[in-house]
Amino acid sequence: MGLILSCAINTGFAGGRLRKTLKNGHYKNYRKPIVLYFDNPTVDIKLLKMRTGILLFISCFICDNAFGQSSSDNYDLDTSNYAFIRKMIELDTKTIELMPDNPNNYFTRAKDYSKLHNFKKALEDLNIADSLQPNEPAILYRRGAIKHRLEDLNGALADFQRTIELKPDFEWAYSDKGTILKELGKFELAIESFNKAISLKPNWEIPYFQLGDTYKEMKKYEKALENYDLAITFYSGNPMAFNNRGNLKKIMGRYDEAILDFIKAIELQPDYKLAYLNLSECYFQTSQLEKSLMSINKAIELSSNYYDALKFRKELYKGMKQFDKACLDYVKCKELNPEEIDTDLNCE
Repeated sequence: MGLILSCAINTGFAGGRLRKTLKNGHYKNYRKPIVLYFDNPTVDIKLLKMRTGILLFISCFICDNAFGQSSSDNYDLDTSNYAFIRKMIELDTKTIELMPDNPNNYFTRAKDYSKLHNFKKALEDLNIADSLQPNEPAILYRRGAIKHRLEDLNGALADFQRTIELKPDFEWAYSDKGTILKELGKFELAIESFNKAISLKPNWEIPYFQLGDTYKEMKKYEKALENYDLAITFYSGNPMAFNNRGNLKKIMGRYDEAILDFIKAIELQPDYKLAYLNLSECYFQTSQLEKSLMSINKAIELSSNYYDALKFRKELYKGMKQFDKACLDYVKCKELNPEEIDTDLNCE
């Protein structure tokens, strides 16, 4: 189980997943994986063991996009790796059939299920792994992340807390615990957990980023801005940090500064549809209607069923007196949300 824990600690499993307020999407930086094919249905157990070890080794070097701190609501789900992952699950299952008492095998299959966003299956495997090897920090930490994705916040909190008790110097567990506490509205406890993560890993951008989100929810905007600034100082390559700082500046009415942050977020992540929506709103607030329209069109180009963007573009067209186009967006919004009503439009 030492190899599993090594992967857990070195990659942090969380790998940068930033939850709820961030709504980060999938990452597209998987390295090309090794694929083992079996032509003969009689599988050599040594080969399966080798496959298990190789995949655990690979997992230390590829981006594990399902864990850490968020959902993928800002991006359409990337399914390009699904055929490969399903093949891996088939091999995982064969390994389990041959070695049903090895917790590593369930742990590995849980990771693969999570990459398909089949979190219920992943949780089942992690529960089995935990029953076979109780009190293993890597299993508990990953299970906490899975429970987070399944919206079992109290269950996730319990697993992250138990991880900390078993491995008190694991900064990711404190960071993710803080995320759960923030979502539960326990802001002061969340701040305490983020600060503990920072004490274990100074100059680490992620807990500063989360502190920014926490203070923003508390409406302590200057403290939020201070922490977003620190997150960006320590790592300037995170598009979500610029997006969320821009969103804060938008709330504060600092639209010109917010525009620069959204532009930077898009430079770092060209398919960041939420940043395009936020940018469009700021252009609208500064009476730059053509730029606003260009930005919102790009958001919808990235995701044709992006309800929030369609709704905003409808309002933008209304403001530009282009009522026919506003009606087209209203019809689309109505398809996505049957309760959509707009008494200002007379759309046949």
